[in-house]
Amino acid sequence: MKKLLLMLLLLGLVFSDIGPAPAKPSITLHFLLFGKEYTGPISVVYFCGNSTREESSANPVEQTMVNFTCNKGVCTNEDWFYKLNPCFYPKSGHFEIRMGDSDAIIRVDQKKPIDKGGSYEFTIDLNEQSIKEYKYCAFSSLLILATILLFVYRRY
Repeated sequence: MKKLLLMLLLLGLVFSDIGPAPAKPSITLHFLLFGKEYTGPISVVYFCGNSTREESSANPVEQTMVNFTCNKGVCTNEDWFYKLNPCFYPKSGHFEIRMGDSDAIIRVDQKKPIDKGGSYEFTIDLNEQSIKEYKYCAFSSLLILATILLFVYRRY
């Protein structure tokens, strides 16, 4: 009986997700209103459509939403967790933006895929409801990887 219990406990380790999570994409949103930087109150929710099969298109019924953390007109994806987010590297989706206490929703479609870790910066024009500028930098991911490798090398 003890062997069976021990085997069941070890079986959990065999099927567990061991190892570090993949590099998190760091997404920062900046906003323009009438051509100038908007720093007022704003809230952003990102909707990612989950496709039922890889070759099928995104299913609007099965959307996952992730809230962004906003401060003075700059929003970041603080709540972007690996285990809890089936859209960790979203290929497509859209942002729903509310300015201040307004009930009006500004929808902006994501044009570029977020398919790996690193820093992504989007500048969104609220008047045109579109992404004006897109920047990607893999340096942060490479820096983290280099730090881990250096730590492992020095440790052993």
